[in-house]
Amino acid sequence: MCKSYRPRQAKASPLWQCLKSSLDDFFQVYPTQYQPTLGALRQELEDAFNRFLRCGDLNQGFLRVRCDHCDHVPSPKGDKTGLWSNTGSYLLPFTCKQRGICPTCHQRRTVDTAQTISSEICFSVPHRHWVFTIPRILRNVFRRNPKRLSVLCRIVADTLSECLATSAGIPEGKAGIILGIHTFGDYLAYHPHIHCLSTAGAFNQQGHFCLAGTFYLDFYQELFRHKVLQTLRQRNWISARQFNKLLHWKNSGFNIDAGETALAADDIKARERLAQYLLRAPLSLQKMSWNAQTKTVLYRSSRNWNTKRNFELFSGPNFIAALSEHIPPKSFQTIRYYGLYSNKSRGMRQKNLSLVDSFPMCTVHTEKTRSLKPKRQWRQRIIEVWGYDPLKCPCCSGPMRVVATVESLEKIKCILLPLGLWEPFEPKNARAPRAPPSTVRWMADTRDGQVIDLDYEQDP
Repeated sequence: MCKSYRPRQAKASPLWQCLKSSLDDFFQVYPTQYQPTLGALRQELEDAFNRFLRCGDLNQGFLRVRCDHCDHVPSPKGDKTGLWSNTGSYLLPFTCKQRGICPTCHQRRTVDTAQTISSEICFSVPHRHWVFTIPRILRNVFRRNPKRLSVLCRIVADTLSECLATSAGIPEGKAGIILGIHTFGDYLAYHPHIHCLSTAGAFNQQGHFCLAGTFYLDFYQELFRHKVLQTLRQRNWISARQFNKLLHWKNSGFNIDAGETALAADDIKARERLAQYLLRAPLSLQKMSWNAQTKTVLYRSSRNWNTKRNFELFSGPNFIAALSEHIPPKSFQTIRYYGLYSNKSRGMRQKNLSLVDSFPMCTVHTEKTRSLKPKRQWRQRIIEVWGYDPLKCPCCSGPMRVVATVESLEKIKCILLPLGLWEPFEPKNARAPRAPPSTVRWMADTRDGQVIDLDYEQDP
């Protein structure tokens, strides 16, 4: 049975405290300290930070819910949250619904998408987890322009499709592939790499699944290496000198990890957990500690082979700068679908039901069925993620109902002012003017000091 819902205290989050205290300093020093490395400050970053500071804030709007069974009086005895209004109704604040920056809202999105992937998109066949990584010196190619990662995803999908089809003994076969773009490593370091959830084999033209045999990873690592370098050189994202240098490295830095074992065909929960890993947030609040006196962040993670310690100490602005690299641009998709899992393939199967007979392991929802299928509501998502029912009365454990949605500033002030909860929000703005985009042609890697040639004026 679900427990009664207790709204989280957003201002108690170490990330909220860090942003509230250090965001002004971050904006002020950005042009001189961070712009040479990260590029011009994106407007969407300012909006994302300001929206996060309003996440769970009653002053930005809320739902009024009431329990008709116990008919509470204002501020019932034993209530310590201060969220009971003067009309006896309970106040549920809105969230920012952002990805990347807000771990709470990101997790709700993760759970919802992972369930769809495991139950509706994936076929009932064995699946496998893959990881594709690139050398450290190439990270700066994608650092200032995250949209270039779309090109890397296409190369990964082509390489993985060829690997699965060849290993299954059907070179013309097709596989189902789902890619997750991760730009973060330990301690929020910029480390672009691709996680993959794919079928553990390929389908032939008749729709029969063939399990892949031995993977010759050394060969496909070299294939992946040559495809990436050739593409970067053709698009003038690296120089000819850098291309020749990376092509002749004995230890290339390119790597493909195929995991230990494949997931069973009927293990839906395992596929869901793996899909959640592909969708996970770059930041964990459990690893983060905020010191208000020194205005520093202590971030814990696994032991680093370079620093020989399992923590990193950031100043407030440095931590915000590290986090800002992993906030995706607006409308940028961090999950990509290829092969039989692509949007085109799934749409064709929905329109042409005769194709379903060719893939008996596929669960196809027609457009009519999809329109009648109810979506998971916000209440169900909260129950699935945290096990708390937001519409369960905290006093009598009876069901509560939504009375009204309060979004008007006048109504919000009228309800919160008598409770002493009215605090108008002042958005944090970048105080320094933005400089034009940099035209630097080269930059040094921050970890090993090696120089890489870049050309930022040419876009994909």
